[in-house]
Amino acid sequence: FMRLACLIGYGMEIERSPAN
Repeated sequence: FMRLACLIGYGMEIERSPAN
């Protein structure tokens, strides 16, 4: 579950600011 939450948060952050 922790890993899933991390992936979701990471993906959301990237989608919000796809500068990386």
